[in-house]
Amino acid sequence: MRMVSECSVRCQAAHGATEPLNGPWERCFEEPVRNADARWQRAMIAIQHTHFLNVVATKRSGHHAFVDWVMASLPATTTFFSESFSASMVRAKRTQTGTAIINIEGWLLPTVLQLEAAQRDTGQSAATIVFLRDPLNMLASLMNRRAQPMVHLSAICRQVFAGLDWTEAAPREGSLRVLYGPWLTDGAYREKVAGALGFTAAPLPETVTPQGGGSSFDAANAVDAAGRLARLTRWHQYRQDPMFCAILGHPQINARVLAAYKDAATDLLGGRIQDAEAAQFIGSLEPAGGLLGRVVDGLYRRRDAYRRVDTSDGLTRNIHNAQISIAALF
Repeated sequence: MRMVSECSVRCQAAHGATEPLNGPWERCFEEPVRNADARWQRAMIAIQHTHFLNVVATKRSGHHAFVDWVMASLPATTTFFSESFSASMVRAKRTQTGTAIINIEGWLLPTVLQLEAAQRDTGQSAATIVFLRDPLNMLASLMNRRAQPMVHLSAICRQVFAGLDWTEAAPREGSLRVLYGPWLTDGAYREKVAGALGFTAAPLPETVTPQGGGSSFDAANAVDAAGRLARLTRWHQYRQDPMFCAILGHPQINARVLAAYKDAATDLLGGRIQDAEAAQFIGSLEPAGGLLGRVVDGLYRRRDAYRRVDTSDGLTRNIHNAQISIAALF
């Protein structure tokens, strides 16, 4: 598998001898990975595929369906890895050839750059796809996923901030931006994506993927044309929701989201986020007052602290989110 020349990356340095699969490197998986040091280098070497394809997205972005589509279009040697890189997972999925698709949810750009550096050090080819969903539908899906979204305000805002950062990020060598809306509804756009990645496009999945917990809105597994279009208007159910409006009404967030719908979220394949109704709605919002508005503002001002959360798992991630939430009150 390859990407077009402007999107391809070849490593310039080969890594030295590696330790056996059951060697001391396995201990590196027992704690969150935060640096492209020897631990990540060993993790990437242990996977031992001939090509890395990173799929970077926020949670609730629809990217698991995209990954299923990519895997259906590639040879059977393609293997899926979550970003946790646990030792047991690498042992179970280790192969000598093929493409390793690395799923990365909600990470910020500096963390992804560290992972890419570790991949380059293996001497194998690597590329990154940034898969973006429009901000309103992504936020609606994040909130609908939670029975009590207010309890998870910090975690939800982390995904919103990451999505905006990736939307505004300049194109990078070895990186290809793909937009959820055009990919879901435009066959010609999917053909362009497939061509850029060097394969023939498979049909869209006809069922909701179980990866990532499935759809946060639909109990049904089947996906038809009407169901695909419905995924572009999920936000309509939240246009009166106080938390939804408080996040999007924050002055800095509001300006960045409005820019995404007007001119920021375009890609090299001709896709763009277009929703005049969404842009009008965003432009009509006012900053929220009271405690909710204060907390959203505090989270936004401390958004760089979310880098600690990027590769944390379980309890550690919850602790970091709680610390950021508490700090946002002061």
